[in-house]
Amino acid sequence: MLSRLESFPVFNSGIDMAFRLLPFAFALLLSGCGDSSPMAGGLLEGPEAAPLSDWTAVGQDDIVQLETHGDEPYSVNLWVIGDGANLWVYRGTSEAQWVDNMKTNPLVRIRIGEVIYPLRAERVSDAQAFARFAQAWDEKYGSSGPKSTNVAEAYLFRLLPRD
Repeated sequence: MLSRLESFPVFNSGIDMAFRLLPFAFALLLSGCGDSSPMAGGLLEGPEAAPLSDWTAVGQDDIVQLETHGDEPYSVNLWVIGDGANLWVYRGTSEAQWVDNMKTNPLVRIRIGEVIYPLRAERVSDAQAFARFAQAWDEKYGSSGPKSTNVAEAYLFRLLPRD
C-alpha cells in the first residue's frame, strides 16, 4: 500500500529530485569563492602579474574576486569599475568582512579571469572622485548605482599599485 505522499507522483518526484541534487548543492557550498558563487573563500590561486596602467578593459568584467587579509586570507566576488588608471570596488554604506580587513591591512589581491594582481586599497574620501566613480558605475550597471551620495559614509576603495 502506498503512503499518501507516494500517491502524488509530482511530489514524490520532487523529493527524489531534491535527494539527487543534494550532492551537487553540497559541492557548490564547498567550492567557496568560485567564478559565480556569492560565498566567500580564502586564498586566490593563479599567476600573478604587475598591475595595469589602464584598467578600462578589465573593468568590463562584471565580477572579479578580491582577496583581503584579516587573520587569514578572505576572498569575495565583487562588481568592479575600471576607469583608466582607477580600479574601484564599492560596498555602499554597510560594512563587510572584506571592508574591515582592508581597514587594517590595505594589501589586497584581485583576480580578473585567471590573473591575480597584487594591489593596495585606499578608501576614497574625495567627493569629486566619488562622483566620477558613480558616473562610471551608472554607465556600466545602470540604475543600480551607488545609493549613498555622502562619500564619508560610503565604502569606496581605489585599488592602486603597491609601493
